[in-house]
Amino acid sequence: MSLSADTQLRVLHPLTTAIDPTAASRLRLSDDHVTKVVFLRFHQGDAFSYTNVYMPPRLGAQLAESMN
Repeated sequence: MSLSADTQLRVLHPLTTAIDPTAASRLRLSDDHVTKVVFLRFHQGDAFSYTNVYMPPRLGAQLAESMN
């Protein structure tokens, strides 16, 4: 939990629909469509984590809706 308290998160690529067979397979989806978001995490101004998050499109749509 302290990671979120003393770091900053910068979204590089907001929620988007992508075709990624590898991610879709790992998520056990029935097709190759996923929702993806990419972000950097900083501590004291220095980037230390680059993260790609893949999720089922249904979850991505729910997350996008909750952000509006």
